[in-house]
Amino acid sequence: MKHLMLALCSATVLLLGSCSNGSEDEPQIAVPEKVSKALKTKYPSASQVVWRMSGTHYAANCRMDGREMEVWFNAAAVWKLTEVSITWEGLPALVWTGFNDGAYAGWTHTAAFWLQYPVNPPQYVLSVTNGGEAVQLFYSADGHLLQTRAVSGKEGSQWPINEIAD
Repeated sequence: MKHLMLALCSATVLLLGSCSNGSEDEPQIAVPEKVSKALKTKYPSASQVVWRMSGTHYAANCRMDGREMEVWFNAAAVWKLTEVSITWEGLPALVWTGFNDGAYAGWTHTAAFWLQYPVNPPQYVLSVTNGGEAVQLFYSADGHLLQTRAVSGKEGSQWPINEIAD
């Protein structure tokens, strides 16, 4: 009986530990109710939401329709940006062509994202590496390279969120 109780207690501890929405590296933060409601209004089916601060913006890491997303709001709960993780195969053909015809074609691709803005046209960001150098390439939907950002030694997203007016 003691063994059964010990096994049940151990299983409960393991189960509760695996249900956490946050991570040890990125603890949950207090989010104003209006910001939380803004996320629920914009993306009602978003799940597994974990909030973090990035400068003065609230960023919700979440999942929707089987995709990982990060949704950014300012302190007034105004939506600023949605970053959707996509596969390289999910890139528009024109973005593929722009990349393959460009100066970074021989670099190793590591990640791809689709950025959606309230006013600006969407962008596709390709993260690529060559040796110890890492770069993010910002493309328009029609395959034009808009911007290049060196991100070697930097953690996380390097989106120009602060360049978007509040």
